[in-house]
Amino acid sequence: MKTILADKKILFGISGSIAVYKAAEWVRQLRMAEAEVTVVMTEAATRFVAPLTFATLSGRRVFTGMFEADAGEEVTHISLARECDLFIIAPATAQTIARLAHGLADDLLATLALAYRGRVLVFPAMNNNMYCHAATKANLERLKEYGYTVINPGEGRLACGDEGVGRLVDWGVARESILSVFAPQDLKGQTVIITAGPTCEPFDPARHISNRSSGKMGYELAKTAKRRGADVVLISGYDGGTGASPISSIRHAGLPWELGLSETHQTLVLNDLRSRITVQVDGQIRTGRDLAVATLLGAEEWGISTAALVVEGCILMRKCHMNTCPVGIATQRKELREEFKGDPNHVVNYFSFLAEELREIMAELGFRTINEMVGQADVLRVREDLDFWKLKTLDLSPIITKIESPPSVGLYKQMDQDHELDRILDWKLIKVSKPALEKADPVSGEFEIRNTDRAVGAMLSNEISKKFGSAGLPESTINIKFRGSAGQSFGAFSTKGIRFELEGEANDYFGKGLSGAQLIIYPDREAKFIAKKNIIIGNVAFYGATSGEVYIRGMAGERFCVRNSGVTAVVEGVGDHGCEYMTGGYAVILGPTGRNFAAGMSGGIAYVYDPENNFSINCNKEMVDFDPLENEDLMRIKKLIKNHQNFTNSGIAKIILDNFENAVQSFIKVMPKDYKKVLLKNKAKEQAMPEGVPDSIV
Repeated sequence: MKTILADKKILFGISGSIAVYKAAEWVRQLRMAEAEVTVVMTEAATRFVAPLTFATLSGRRVFTGMFEADAGEEVTHISLARECDLFIIAPATAQTIARLAHGLADDLLATLALAYRGRVLVFPAMNNNMYCHAATKANLERLKEYGYTVINPGEGRLACGDEGVGRLVDWGVARESILSVFAPQDLKGQTVIITAGPTCEPFDPARHISNRSSGKMGYELAKTAKRRGADVVLISGYDGGTGASPISSIRHAGLPWELGLSETHQTLVLNDLRSRITVQVDGQIRTGRDLAVATLLGAEEWGISTAALVVEGCILMRKCHMNTCPVGIATQRKELREEFKGDPNHVVNYFSFLAEELREIMAELGFRTINEMVGQADVLRVREDLDFWKLKTLDLSPIITKIESPPSVGLYKQMDQDHELDRILDWKLIKVSKPALEKADPVSGEFEIRNTDRAVGAMLSNEISKKFGSAGLPESTINIKFRGSAGQSFGAFSTKGIRFELEGEANDYFGKGLSGAQLIIYPDREAKFIAKKNIIIGNVAFYGATSGEVYIRGMAGERFCVRNSGVTAVVEGVGDHGCEYMTGGYAVILGPTGRNFAAGMSGGIAYVYDPENNFSINCNKEMVDFDPLENEDLMRIKKLIKNHQNFTNSGIAKIILDNFENAVQSFIKVMPKDYKKVLLKNKAKEQAMPEGVPDSIV
């Protein structure tokens, strides 16, 4: 049966380096859909891939280069556009989008688009940072007004979202039919996520470092796991996953866990690393047979989530992110949570059945323990009773091959690794803090710090939490001063009662997961640079922080206060994407900001000092407003700047305080729209409450 694009004449434009690497897949899929594809490439694109590559793929002539003044050449290209049914530019870079939006016919694609306006389909490059930029978003809106069809990017690195797919119905076609053609995806199985290792292990020596991978990444995973000292490697398949995942991800992205698991196990065995690493697997594991197959391919631990949720009553509505779960599982709404009918005993029974089925399979195969069974892929057999034509030439031997290895090479986790935790700085901090840990007596100390000292304070905070719980210690019970260059995650997860003062600079993830501590940082006494004009802490400061105070004399890198939910921070400038996804707390910015400030900011308040009046062009105002300062804001700003000046001897803080009445006019209050509605609603409720009546009665 012919596809919807059969015999359609499509002009496909490739705009630059970003687009080249994905364009081949687009052209291939369009050709598979029996469309006649003619490729046009800008001069920039030809620097990365030869036009002959696309000529071979499309089977037609490829047009390249810039437009010359020669009228004949221009007529040739424009007539080419008019011969086609559709002109697709995918993925379109920010520069191409700007040229199209402003009518600049200065290169091949822009000129063709102007000549072909009304039947141009634009897919923005799969890059959320570019797409969220205010200028690019404005250009995309302008393209829509001019009659271009713009397919909005979906989540993450998706080629297009569901809404964009629906807008392709120019020929009266169902969206599912188009999705199969217009959604070449980045396979999530081609990336490895390994970030937690050096931070999490020092937090509690009894814990394990876990690295997560999706799909087929054997050699790279083994190499990275060794370098990061992983105790656990999780192979996550394309099945299952978050209930908030877009339908295009569910159907078209990822790889089976069988591929990644078998290759990972084989590679670890070949490099004699398997005996020191636990391998986990997940991805729609639902039966004892699934557990048996996973074990034979190399996993000794399994993750079962979707099936367990179904046992508790989940009906897979895929509304987990909407707070509208009809069975009361993934929601905070009281009326919906009352609909929850699950019983923990149901889950216990389900896992008992899984264990019983797995034990039966083990007995049938002759294995007494899970450890004996791990990696014995040679007992697996390929079914030969299936007549489906696609399976006739499928070779599964690489997956079910058992790697031959000497007896000294382990096939499952047999030994613990030495993470050299005895050499980390936190042991010294714990020793100095013994009076505080035993009797809550105030203590202080001074230490030199180097960039190899990572996650300083995490283990100390663990000791505090084990004895005092979430309440921690009284404020500033433990006062520690450092001098030098701190490594990643300085002050990570530091709890209440800790005060760290750092003379020097710090790397990325400064204050990650901060949980009540106070952090102070300023340049070294011998530094010659101007603090307010130089970056003193790295990227992604206060990621996921929940509470605490921070004073930074100098600038921060990108993604300052990303996902901050309660920290109060004062800094003298930030890079791109400041306060991204922030949900609570306060950020006082006493200097310039990078672009895309407040993207996804749904809570908390930011106060930005903007004497140059250029902050508005760097702020993403999709979810925030600029509100006037109230008396409460003025008092808060003045208090925080005073603290900043006292703790760090900041020059910019002194200048503002000396002329506060005038300087405060240059502050901009960045207020999330929905957060403001909640605050106003609560304020109105308090004002309507009769005096002396407890909240519980009202």
